Amino acid sequence: MPRLKNIRHEKFCYEFIKTGNRRQAYEAVYDPDGTRLRPNVAKTMGWQLLNLYPEVPKRIEEIRVAMQKKSDITIEKILTDYQHALDIAKAESKPDSIVNAATAQAKLVGLLKDRIVQEPNEIEQMENVSDILERVGQECGDEAALALAKAFGIEAIPETATETISDSPKDIGEPPTSAVN
Repeated sequence: MPRLKNIRHEKFCYEFIKTGNRRQAYEAVYDPDGTRLRPNVAKTMGWQLLNLYPEVPKRIEEIRVAMQKKSDITIEKILTDYQHALDIAKAESKPDSIVNAATAQAKLVGLLKDRIVQEPNEIEQMENVSDILERVGQECGDEAALALAKAFGIEAIPETATETISDSPKDIGEPPTSAVN
């Protein structure tokens, strides 16, 4: 099927393939600056293009098939190419190439993943429990540090926590002088 006579219909086909959404495709072609269409008009008009103009869905399918043929890249094809490279490397007794091809195949099918090295953070390097609790108190709040200490059965709590959390009435402070009793 040749290109559609209506240029906007042809552009709609390409936009629909790109976005997969009839409203977005219609807006991209007929209202690119977003100032002409009322709400929901693009959705309705996109539906009409796909359902009332039979040449539009046919053209979309034709474009998709052409794109697939053009790219022609599948996992099976890549695996076959790696297998071919592996066979050649084995025939030529090149261990480095054998390892590279086998590694690439394993990564492609998900059997092998690149290892991510994560540096230990500051808390992981601390050895003193009180330092850890103090750091947790600074980063997450004293209540979190107290809860962590309690969860691990530690009676000693960070000094910062004892300053802010207390049951004694002296922490309440004096009422303002203009307060009414």
